[in-house]
Amino acid sequence: MTTKLPRFIAVTLTLTAIFWAFMLVQQAAFLWRTSHMPVDPLIRSFASRYSITSTLEVFVFTAFAGSLSIAVYSFRSFTAACGLFILSGLAVWRYFFAGTSIFFHRPLGDGSWSGAFASCYHFHSAHLGVYLFQTTLLFALLILWLLSLPRLYGEAKTSNQWLQPTAGRSDE
Repeated sequence: MTTKLPRFIAVTLTLTAIFWAFMLVQQAAFLWRTSHMPVDPLIRSFASRYSITSTLEVFVFTAFAGSLSIAVYSFRSFTAACGLFILSGLAVWRYFFAGTSIFFHRPLGDGSWSGAFASCYHFHSAHLGVYLFQTTLLFALLILWLLSLPRLYGEAKTSNQWLQPTAGRSDE
């Protein structure tokens, strides 16, 4: 590639790398905390199983994000950018919306919105800054990848030979 990567896309790629690196660090901290769980065997067994499955999930998400980011960086791949947009949407769903129902039901919530917000705040209060940073960054990535798609599509459309008419070819 002879031309430089647009700054907007470079910033989006950098924020993508920061987010998924942050997720790996957070997962490592979670793994360390599960080894120091209470002595209750039921809680300890659940935490150990959950730590393994959630670690595998974070590794899979990170591997996909890394490979798609390399494709966008190296080849300015519109398809890879679409994949990163979809992956960001899946991460928003998985990490923030899929688990919100627990805050409405007992034992954490009472079925009301105020009870759900209160239990969510109580649940995340120790690491509220981390949670807000992570949430803001992930929603920003979703929007940034959406905004970068038209530019990458325009580049893909003008650079691919199969989209342009072939010179000297006659279809008559």
